[in-house]
Amino acid sequence: KLKHQRGEAYVSRRGKLVPERHVRNTKDCLKSCRYKCSERINDVDRQHIFKAFYSLNANEKKHFLLNTTERNYVKHN
Repeated sequence: KLKHQRGEAYVSRRGKLVPERHVRNTKDCLKSCRYKCSERINDVDRQHIFKAFYSLNANEKKHFLLNTTERNYVKHN
């Protein structure tokens, strides 16, 4: 479980090897990304944020996400 939380490679319950997480290449989202992340954040900063996030424990990750994102409530009929 700790390797999963840290973004490291691990073997799942079903015995499958899950590869480690890595920062996506900004070239992948140049055309399709509506948020224009590659224009706002450079690759060095993205790598730093990625490493910092995956070094947090589960509770710290939750607080990080709650403090850095906005909630959008959906109306239900």
